[in-house]
Amino acid sequence: MEQSYPSTVSATLTTENLWRKFYQHTTEMIVTKGGRKIFPKIEYKIFGMKPDEPYAVMLRIERVDEMRYKFSAGEWSTNGKGEMQTTSRSIPHHDGAVDTGRAWMSKTVSFDRVKVTNNQLDNDPFHVILQSMHKYIPVLYIYHMPNSIMWMDQNTPALDPSCLVAAVRFEFTEFIAVTAYQNNEVTQLKICHNPFAKGFREGSERDRKRASTSPTYSEPSPKRISPLMEMKPPKFESLPTPGSPFLFPWATNTDPSRPRSNEQQQFPMQWYNYYQNPLYPTFPYYYPYMPNCYPTSSPECAP
Repeated sequence: MEQSYPSTVSATLTTENLWRKFYQHTTEMIVTKGGRKIFPKIEYKIFGMKPDEPYAVMLRIERVDEMRYKFSAGEWSTNGKGEMQTTSRSIPHHDGAVDTGRAWMSKTVSFDRVKVTNNQLDNDPFHVILQSMHKYIPVLYIYHMPNSIMWMDQNTPALDPSCLVAAVRFEFTEFIAVTAYQNNEVTQLKICHNPFAKGFREGSERDRKRASTSPTYSEPSPKRISPLMEMKPPKFESLPTPGSPFLFPWATNTDPSRPRSNEQQQFPMQWYNYYQNPLYPTFPYYYPYMPNCYPTSSPECAP
């Protein structure tokens, strides 16, 4: 812990052990346009305040250096000079920035509503604007306030630098702002310890189940066919042509398997009147091949 000002006021981080686990792999923090909560959480226990005196507690997330970083070959390294630093926003506690020393020391001071974003136009008082691929560190600022407090707005008091009694920062809380996790070890730690990392957890379980149940060979999935698509029209084979080429020259026979007009035709007798009527000759050469649309069991006689 680095404490910039001589004072009896100090603070510890209640989530120190978890922060140290992440710090071993270089902590990464997702930034989005809408804002993403910080994990591990930033929670402090404050000591050494005068119980009846008013104090203001503010959080800032500041740039560690002027460098830009990149993730390559499984590790982080500098990648030239970073972008111009922006003014760090002071974040008040969501229960109020000013309270008595007794109230601050009796509870865990958590900044779990703070979100980090890369939207430069975001003006939410609990959102911190960060630049991707740059390193940051949270800093807790504690002010011993005078009896008469001036307010800049409903959440932020007017802070006099001379009233600052402590600036608490921990090296192991440094992190790099990213738009997507780069180190798989950090991703696994988030899944294991963050109850809100449900999307990552379900995604990994789904992929694991898919890998265990999928066959070793690729098998095409069956196409979904409606019952109407499965119905096929009946096939009509060996239907007679409209007539003989002798009587109807325009009627051609395109089927090479069928006999010519002067060859003996083999058709079912019940479909042709000239086979059923004994008065008709039995030579199909002179008659068109017209089926009887109303077949009868007995021959049709001429009147």
